[in-house]
Amino acid sequence: MLENNESMTSQNSSTLFAETTLIQQMTDMGFREMDQNRMLEVCLLGLCNHYQGQGAALLIKEHGQTCIQLIHQHIKLHIELQNELQLQLRAHFKEHGHCEVPEILCKIKNEKPTKPQVALQLNEWTIIPLETENQFLGILMLDMDDPIDEPFHLNVVLHHLCSLLLTMQNMRKLLITDPMTSCYNRWFMEVELSRFCALTPSPHRRFAVMLIDLDHFKSINDTYGHTKGDTCLINLIELLKKFLNKTDAIIRMGGDEFLIWFPKVGNRNLTTLAEKILTAVRETLHVPEVPDHQLSISIGLVVHEPGTPQPSKQRLLDCADHALYASKHKGRNQMTAWTPELEYAFKQWSESERKIPKPEQRIQALEAQIQHERDSWIDTLTLILQNREYSTGLHSERVTRITAYLLEQLVLTPEQKIQIIRGARLHDIGKIAIPDHILNKQGKLNESEWTIIKKHPQIGQHFISGHHFLKDAGNIILCHHENYDGSGYPNGLKGKEIPLGARLFSLVDAYDSMRANRVYKNFMAPEDVTAELRKNAGTQFDPELIDFFMDHIDTIEDIGKWQM
Repeated sequence: MLENNESMTSQNSSTLFAETTLIQQMTDMGFREMDQNRMLEVCLLGLCNHYQGQGAALLIKEHGQTCIQLIHQHIKLHIELQNELQLQLRAHFKEHGHCEVPEILCKIKNEKPTKPQVALQLNEWTIIPLETENQFLGILMLDMDDPIDEPFHLNVVLHHLCSLLLTMQNMRKLLITDPMTSCYNRWFMEVELSRFCALTPSPHRRFAVMLIDLDHFKSINDTYGHTKGDTCLINLIELLKKFLNKTDAIIRMGGDEFLIWFPKVGNRNLTTLAEKILTAVRETLHVPEVPDHQLSISIGLVVHEPGTPQPSKQRLLDCADHALYASKHKGRNQMTAWTPELEYAFKQWSESERKIPKPEQRIQALEAQIQHERDSWIDTLTLILQNREYSTGLHSERVTRITAYLLEQLVLTPEQKIQIIRGARLHDIGKIAIPDHILNKQGKLNESEWTIIKKHPQIGQHFISGHHFLKDAGNIILCHHENYDGSGYPNGLKGKEIPLGARLFSLVDAYDSMRANRVYKNFMAPEDVTAELRKNAGTQFDPELIDFFMDHIDTIEDIGKWQM
């Protein structure tokens, strides 16, 4: 058999435990829509309705200085009881997490049907710390009819919830972090600063942004090389951190431009702080191994004062950009704070003074940036897959290299080859949503487990369906378990109905699966694998592609580096 339990028939979904539907809904929200908050709401709603108690509540870490608190109520509680419940939730978070509860984003939802309240008291809710890999994630409180007789399948839901939370938090950390400087990246700024500006009531908070640009950075790269230029940026970030509070965030906007976001300014004098930063850079930073080449920066500062109109994210950035340009226009190595008068002066400067790139240059730069971000996103997903299951990660690397080699021998457009390679890299991404006890099970899967694991092609395709540039790659992910005779899954496609990339990849995937050691079986010898492939020509595999595959078997073995 080329795949574990391939001959087993699917079990009717009604025989699976009830929480399976909840697990599937959580997975879809978490990985298809990339929405952690929505996934948590689905989880609490499912638990709340399933156990029919007063409700369910959750308090988890999000990132930085923020927590998310969600409460679903099956029986609407009075405001006093809601407040008591929140106090209990935070107290248990502090007790089990050994830390204070930071700033909280709170949401309370009442689920229908609500029941009459007659001297209603707050029940003794079950306290469930959420932990995985010795890492505290948060607190779940659940009202159950009989906490002592806790259903076994609740543990499965909780394990899956923890796996989803940890994976999404690791994914988020990778997505919001600049790999070179370890500060936040522009994606973080786009999401978090927009949310901050939308939620923060301007009369009650003073906040600011500071835009920093390393002067003459292009000449540093051109003269000394990009390695030393990168070291200059890293050293600048390390210096900036010395002047900042825990609530401040450094964001790499791109190249040598950084944004410092001050969500809580308080009584701090940021003009004085900017001058201290300028002086520290001038006096301590230089090009590595070139002490005579001192570094300098230019700064644009925007401070939002309480009581003034609430700015949008784009308005804040535009003002900071105008202030930064003013510093450069005046000779660099200085700070400029934004004022309405500065805005008027900026509009009076000629287009040539602003040195705006030509439209075609801006388009080329934007296309290059988009391509880089796409590649980085795929790299991130591949890294997450490797962290999820080490053997699966190595499998994805090998099949990607082999697929890329075989594509070189075929007459296809560059875009077609790129899409097939992307599909090869991400073909198992849906397995992120499969519970560990199924994915890493020793021995054969039972029918219910096999039903769950067979969903990973659809989960993977749904996961990336929101990204148009991965549309064709998603077809590879969806179809890589279809068989040539129509006996495969999930859609039973037959012959040329299966995309060429999927037909080619299924060969590579099967070959590697048989040649490599897996959790449930040992590797097979090369001659046994090739015999197995030929035996399944016309049933599982495209017979024409098998001949093509065998013509390159020696090179494939060299690339795979499997045991002999």
